[in-house]
This record gives sequence, C-alpha cells and structure tokens, in this order.
Amino acid sequence: MSVPRPVPLLTLLALLGLAQAAPTKLLRSNGTHVLLPSGKPWRGIGVNVMDDYKCGVCWERRTSKEEVVRRISLAVDCLGVSWVRYTIIDGLACDVYDGVTWCKERPASFLESPDRLEALDAAVALAERRGFYIEIALLVSYTFTSPANADKHPPGQPSGWPTAGTARFWRVVAKRYANRPYVFFGIINEPHENYDGKWDKKYTRAAQAVVTAIRGTGAKNMVAVGASRAWARYADSFVKYPIRDANWVAAVHLYLHPEELPPIAQGYCKKHACIVEEFGPATDLGYTLAESKWQLKWLKRQRWPFAGWVWDEVCNPSMLAARDPSSDPCEDGRALRLSRWGAAMRNATGGGRRACSLLV
Repeated sequence: MSVPRPVPLLTLLALLGLAQAAPTKLLRSNGTHVLLPSGKPWRGIGVNVMDDYKCGVCWERRTSKEEVVRRISLAVDCLGVSWVRYTIIDGLACDVYDGVTWCKERPASFLESPDRLEALDAAVALAERRGFYIEIALLVSYTFTSPANADKHPPGQPSGWPTAGTARFWRVVAKRYANRPYVFFGIINEPHENYDGKWDKKYTRAAQAVVTAIRGTGAKNMVAVGASRAWARYADSFVKYPIRDANWVAAVHLYLHPEELPPIAQGYCKKHACIVEEFGPATDLGYTLAESKWQLKWLKRQRWPFAGWVWDEVCNPSMLAARDPSSDPCEDGRALRLSRWGAAMRNATGGGRRACSLLV
C-alpha cells in the first residue's frame, strides 16, 4: 500500500491563495550596478515619454490612453528601447519662472483623475507584454517645494524637493504597482540650485522619507532618486549622505558639455550605481545636437543606462516632429516623423529602420 506524500507547505499555501509571489523581472541595485534578474548589469537605453498632459499643452483636452500607448509602442518598435521613462505632470504649471512655480491643477490632481491612472495602467501593461522597463517618474508636482509654497518650507531651501505630499503621492502609486514586473519608480525630477552642496544632508532626509513611504507599501521595486545638485547634474552628495535602502539608484540629468563630463565619470557614478534619466540637445540651455551625438557615444562607452529627452513633438528637445505642424497636438493618431535628434537616437540604439519608416 502506497503512503501519500505530504504536501509541501509552500504548495499548500499557494493552493489556498495565501502565498505571496516572489517579485520577478524587477531591476535590482547592488550599490555599484543596476542588475537584471539574471544578475547581469542592466545597460538600458531609453527615452522619456510624456504622459497625457504633453508638457502641459494638452491639460484641457488630454491625449487618450490609446494615444499614450501608441507613442510608447512607436518608441519600442522604431528605436528598440528597453526603457521608457513615463513622466507625470501632477499639477499644472502656472506663472512659471524656469519651471519652478507650480500650482495644483483644477479640478483634480493626477491621483484624483481615474482616466489618467488608466493611461498609466495601460502603459505598465504594455511594458509587461513587450518586455521593456518602465520608470514611473514624477516630473512636475504641486507637492514639490517651490516659490508657490515657500511659506511652508525653510527660507532659502531649493525648489523641486519632495515633501510630505510627495510621499503621500508615492505611497498610493507604489501600492498600486508594487512588485509589478518591469516597473521602477523615479521619485523626484530635478532638485534645483544647491551648487555648493549646502543642502545635501537635508535633501537626503527629504528623499529618504519618500523612499520609506514606498517601502511601507511592501513594494520592492527599484527607486531612482534625483541627484541633489544643480538640477540633478551631480550626485556626489550621496557619497556622504546616501539613501538608506536595499534597492535604490542615483539618477542624474546630464545637460553638460563634453568637457564637463569627465568629472561625472570620475565622481560618484564611477563606483556607485547611476542611471542617466535625461540628456539631449537643449538649445535653450546652450547644448547642441553635435554635442548630444558625441554624448551618446560617450554614454555607451560608460555602459550606464541612459534615456534621451524627449520622445515627443511638442516638448523640447523633440525626437519627433509633426508631418503637418498645423494639426492638433492632442489628437489621436497625429502623423509624426523623426527629427534629427530622433534619428540620432535611432542610430545609437540600432533600432528597426522598417518600423521607423512610419516616422520618416
């Protein structure tokens, strides 16, 4: 007579629906590199994609979730990107001076807008189907420190910092996407000023509160924390004041001339995990297309994950252009083509020219 084998505990729990699935496909930082689930270094190449606000141009009549997904699909098909930075505007910029002064949108914030959350849901689902990583990134938020709420933070504190309101935003978002495959979080965009590092310690404390809020939801997703100095250009403050977390990475925005890049390679990012969330020919800041092409080659030599700014035809520097400039930028299916900057990114990624033929 055969004796029944005992059912393993984990199997029994799974059958009862009580076992928590282990996160899969999540990126992981070991402190020096960002790693794929296989343990190999992640060499992601990506683009920044605007949410349904499109730099605020479409805030009154937002683009549909179908259009958001279409544009992301075009980036994946045309450029072959493995990373999409999905940038969220949580509050409409008003009385803007250098992107600093923000007010809460009317009638609702991002989290109070079901259609905007549905668009993000669709983007995350696309990432899971297609197998690219999606960074949910808070680009602009009325919760960030700014002149509009200067009475609520210490005198002289730089703008663009996270606050308790930012932590509340991320607590909701992290809970919604906790441990979803291919998802990671970019909690802050560009902390302003602080050129001399005077505010480094206090900045880390403010960012740490957001990371702690995310971990309180059970989310193990990697967290990207914007560098503290000069609009996220320099991450050296993290040597002395690091984020205390098992899965975080410094995020830098390399709007720099070629001669300014060697110190970046020899600084914090030489021995610590970094990703480049933004760079590109921002001509209003004095950066040229030729410099950005050089930077593309330089970044590939550094083997850092990098994402170009921006896969859009309205926000600058644009990788796309409208075939008919008079057409509505908020309409679905707007006919697009690659700009010179977009073509440079395609050449750097080795993207599919057949897929790009729809854009040229």
